[in-house]
Amino acid sequence: MKKEYKTLLKQASWEEEVKKSRFIAYVKPVETEEEANEFIGTIKKRNKDARHNVPVFVLGQGQEIQRYSDDGEPSGTAGVPILEMIKNMELTNLAVVVTRWFGGIKLGTGGLVRAYTHVVQKAFEEAGIASKTLLSMFAVKIDYSMHGKIQNFLYDSKYILEKTEFDENVHMFIYARPEDADEFKKNIMNITNGKAEMKMLDAGFHIIIDGKTVD
Repeated sequence: MKKEYKTLLKQASWEEEVKKSRFIAYVKPVETEEEANEFIGTIKKRNKDARHNVPVFVLGQGQEIQRYSDDGEPSGTAGVPILEMIKNMELTNLAVVVTRWFGGIKLGTGGLVRAYTHVVQKAFEEAGIASKTLLSMFAVKIDYSMHGKIQNFLYDSKYILEKTEFDENVHMFIYARPEDADEFKKNIMNITNGKAEMKMLDAGFHIIIDGKTVD
């Protein structure tokens, strides 16, 4: 199992005209085939008057699921080059639809490949590329006297404090990479003289920006 993969930061689009043909690339981060197909279906319905709505999606940490279509364009000029670009960029968990309204001027094989890949590349730039990292969430229960010490420890560490809740005790929810889990638990127990109560809640992939999870 990979511990990190690259995907899109957000949904975006990009439009441009090439020899009177209008192209719009729509891109979105997705997690499942159902989500990808729903996104593709929405765009196709919205732009049903267009001659072509070229769909591509890739899923899985190792890009295991790959689906594409040229949607009426000459074979290998639309869906295939978009898919190859995604694979070469090592992106996954995303869906793409490129809508083309034909402008009356044929672009040729090379022209189509360049137009489709360029508009998708620009949409990717608008969306932003982000790495998703596998993180384990730990719930740490301590008394109030230990709160400041744990905060100081976390301040300049590789661990991420997600949130803190207060009742008769302090409950801190902290992310650590799986390979750092044993070291993290050892540090917490040392700081609290073995008085902390700690358990791992779950693990999942998250985008980290400026030391915080954003998804």
